[in-house]
Amino acid sequence: MTRRVKDSGESWVGEIPAEWTVLRLCRCGYIRAGYPFDAEKFGVKGFPLIRIRDLMDGPIQTYYDGPWVKKAAVYDSDLLV
Repeated sequence: MTRRVKDSGESWVGEIPAEWTVLRLCRCGYIRAGYPFDAEKFGVKGFPLIRIRDLMDGPIQTYYDGPWVKKAAVYDSDLLV
């Protein structure tokens, strides 16, 4: 079966499947940088923190023993880049 393709409009991407839509990331969600937690409150209990090393090396190793910060929360539908 031959799949129909179209030009993506971006030279570095090339052709994409015809049914795909090209969007800027800012048009389909919110982009948020990391949150500056106080490293002195890192420990083995409290609010689990996702750090870059945890994404690369396995389970969460850092917890924050301080107040929970809602805007720093990660939810099931979130995409971490």
